[in-house]
Amino acid sequence: MYGIYHHEAEDDAEKKAASEKMQRILADPIMKPLLEDLCQWLARILDIEITPEKFTVPLQTGDDLCKLAVAISAKAQEQGMPCPKMKFKAGAKLVHFKQDAI
Repeated sequence: MYGIYHHEAEDDAEKKAASEKMQRILADPIMKPLLEDLCQWLARILDIEITPEKFTVPLQTGDDLCKLAVAISAKAQEQGMPCPKMKFKAGAKLVHFKQDAI
């Protein structure tokens, strides 16, 4: 039993550390103009409400990121670029991914 709870505690600690690191990155004053531009672009392309203050909220399930990949792929195909046809299943359950790159 201890092993199961021990791993859950480690996972929670990793999630918390990754979340705190992301918040520090997003709070950096140098990032503010970039984040504002990114939010405007995502809002326009995906027709979602997204702000720098709550940047990660609409992206948590990955649905909107998949929609973005489909939109970019479609636009690339319109321009004659070879791209695989992309599909995704909307409504995925919220899953926390390990954020090694952050």
